[in-house]
Amino acid sequence: MLQEYHLIKHRRNGSTIYQCKHYTHYMKVGSQEMIQSEVDMYSIVHQYGFPLPTLLEYNIEHDDISYMKEESLEGNLFADVFTYDCEQYGEIRKNHFDSFCLYQKNHLYFQLQTQDKALAQTFFDKFEDLYEEGEIDHNIIDQLKEKIVRVTATLPVVRNHGDHNPYNIFTDGLIDLEDSFDGPLGYDTITALTQNYWFPTQGGELNQQHAFTEGQINRYLKYCSRKEIDFMDNDIFAALFIMRGIFATVKTVNFPGLYQFRYKKLLQTITEYLNGNQNMIHYFITHYKTSL
Repeated sequence: MLQEYHLIKHRRNGSTIYQCKHYTHYMKVGSQEMIQSEVDMYSIVHQYGFPLPTLLEYNIEHDDISYMKEESLEGNLFADVFTYDCEQYGEIRKNHFDSFCLYQKNHLYFQLQTQDKALAQTFFDKFEDLYEEGEIDHNIIDQLKEKIVRVTATLPVVRNHGDHNPYNIFTDGLIDLEDSFDGPLGYDTITALTQNYWFPTQGGELNQQHAFTEGQINRYLKYCSRKEIDFMDNDIFAALFIMRGIFATVKTVNFPGLYQFRYKKLLQTITEYLNGNQNMIHYFITHYKTSL
């Protein structure tokens, strides 16, 4: 079966993505549990109107050959659009950035349709990884967790994509639901904005390929804010920003340089927040570009 495909990437959850040689669809291969979980999440978010590729078929009969096939999207990855703009024009062009902002605003609307008081905050399991990896003092983690839990308790609990960054967002849809979780509204929105903060500008196994300007960052946060969430609020921005940093940092030991870079930057950001910085948006902007 795999003779008709070429390898795209191995995902950190243990599954693998292949693309059909005719470029018409992708196939994800993994354990029965992994594929079943992603198919289930696909069904959940699809019913709420999230723009997703068409699920063509799946097979979960045997653990060693479980797979799902998705139609290829026809649009471009926002990451590729942004990278081209930065290489050719020095910054992301206004029309492309405006399209990205509109996409994020619509994504928030779709997420609010999934709001349910019965949903559990499953994200906070990530704090266990912080404890286990032992790179940050447990007392600091305890303080951080208490503060983030308190701040995010004011936000609606919704379905989150989990890895909602420009490398998973096409101009016509969204891919890769393997990291989906139930958690605070706004996590996906802040992920899309801050993902590049967790990559060095140079010297790493993986580096920043594009960057937002200060004006774009402020415009994005104001544009995406709504009555349910104010992204210009210091505590809300900081809590979601650091939550994304935790997700991006833990379990990245396969990239040792990136692992050390992210833990160093994560600890600096956490320390700044716990020490009472009242303008974490400015901190994010001024520390956005860092070499390894």
